[in-house]
Amino acid sequence: YPEISSLFVAPEYRLKGTATQLIDTAEAIARQKGHTHIGLCVANNNGPARSLYKRLQYKDAGWGEYRARGVYIEQNGSQQTWEETRIYLTKALHQPAYRTP
Repeated sequence: YPEISSLFVAPEYRLKGTATQLIDTAEAIARQKGHTHIGLCVANNNGPARSLYKRLQYKDAGWGEYRARGVYIEQNGSQQTWEETRIYLTKALHQPAYRTP
């Protein structure tokens, strides 16, 4: 099934429903393509994201925690590494329900 990857909302757009709109759109596209589930991973220590995903009915896939690591380039050209413990979440895609903001 499809996966939402690297969802990031700039600080000035947080707490305005931006992430929810992005996720709703991804879910709608997945539904249109006939998928019945969608997944994503989240860092264990990312409380705000975990709360959002819980509110949006994402559930622990039951695969356990895992470590992820990578490399990225800062705007100044310096290379940085990251590492975090994650959990994988999934959601069954049913017909869209009206959700109050």
